Amino acid sequence: MVGASLVVSLVSVLVAIASVVYARQAAVAADRSAKAAEKSAQVAKGSLAIEAARRLEERRPRLSGKIMKIRRPYELWVTLESDERLSWLEVWIPPGQGVSFRPNAEGVETPPGADAAWCAFSHTGGEPDGMDPRDTMTWPVEIKRGLNNRTIQIEATCHGEHNEVWESVLIEAPIVLPDRST
Repeated sequence: MVGASLVVSLVSVLVAIASVVYARQAAVAADRSAKAAEKSAQVAKGSLAIEAARRLEERRPRLSGKIMKIRRPYELWVTLESDERLSWLEVWIPPGQGVSFRPNAEGVETPPGADAAWCAFSHTGGEPDGMDPRDTMTWPVEIKRGLNNRTIQIEATCHGEHNEVWESVLIEAPIVLPDRST
């Protein structure tokens, strides 16, 4: 009987050791699986971010511009050509092109004591406002003499209705001279 209980005890010990080894292998496999799932989730998150950036770029606003003199003074006209409303628009005329916004005009940001202003925003009655598709926003500008038949480059930062931001939206704005034949 002592021999039989010794055999049963040894078998129990061996079964316990096998259970510990099996449990350890299962824990290592579960850890590897969890790490692989986490890495897969990170890759998927990165893919979603790339896809969101691509979609945002596909929706980049299209703007057209021109500088005209219908009445005094010359005005910059910017039209939203794309189909999505903007909650607001900021336009910037890079210096050195001979054109600047008229200081202290409606919708123009004028630094204190500045002779020229380079930045303006979409506005209604001097208050920031959005733009609907095909809307045109105007600002008075000053141009240097001799800029006949020239096109200037303007940059815009566009803010969408759902907090989207598109920076460095380029606008080419030809200077359209008044017709003096009439």
